[in-house]
Order: sequence, then C-alpha cells, then structure tokens
Amino acid sequence: MTDKNPVKYYLLEILAGLALFILGLILLLKFNSAAARAAMMIGATLTLTGLLSLLIRRVAFTPQEKAAMRWQAAIEENDERNIRLKEKSAYITLQIMRIALCIFVIIVGFILPFYWPLVIMAVLLLTLASLLPVIFAAIYARRM
Repeated sequence: MTDKNPVKYYLLEILAGLALFILGLILLLKFNSAAARAAMMIGATLTLTGLLSLLIRRVAFTPQEKAAMRWQAAIEENDERNIRLKEKSAYITLQIMRIALCIFVIIVGFILPFYWPLVIMAVLLLTLASLLPVIFAAIYARRM
C-alpha cells in the first residue's frame, strides 16, 4: 500500500532531521560527546536526504513521466508476488535490525556505561520496533 502523496513523508523526514541535528548541537555544546556528534550527523543526513527526495519529486520529472511512473507503480503494487516479497523482506529486515539494536544496547550499556541516555533511547527504539508490528497487524486486521 503506497501513499498517493509522499511529500508529507519527505517533510516529516526533514523535520525529524532538523530536530535531531538541533538536539545533537545542544548536547555537543553541553557535553561535547561522540553521541552528540553522531546525532548531528544523522540529523544532517536525514535533512539532506529529505530535501533531495523532495527536490527530485517536484522538479526532476515531467507530468507525463510522473503519470507513467504512477501507472507502472500501480501495476507493480498489485502484483501478488511482489507483495509477498515486500512483506517477507520487511519482516526479515525488522528481525535483523532488532538483533543489531540489541547488540548495540549490550555494547553501549556494558562497555561504555557513561552513555546511559543513549542506552535508554536505544531501548525505547527496541521497544517501539517490537510493538509496531503488533499494533499495525491489529489495525490492518480490522480494516480487511
């Protein structure tokens, strides 16, 4: 299921990137830590990718190219095999990211114990990654 207007997702990506960049800047001024630099780097990356995606979406394609891409996307979206492949790859990606986040929490929590705010944020992300499939499955079960 794709959204007809992904511009709002690009704007959300830009806003999240700016917020993370500003948070990293504030943390850098207060604590001068590597985590603050990482937050700034991730925030800048999110902001730039959102801006570039928005620019490409708005400027790079003519209306005829956009119509052709929408038509091709509708065909590909309805293809049963592609739907199953996307579902399976998304589930496997979720499992791998969950394992990677667990390893990250263990490494940062035990090897670098002075990064507790980072550990707490990672644990919250891990909890969110575990809850979202259950929540969306319940929502989609009601709709279908």
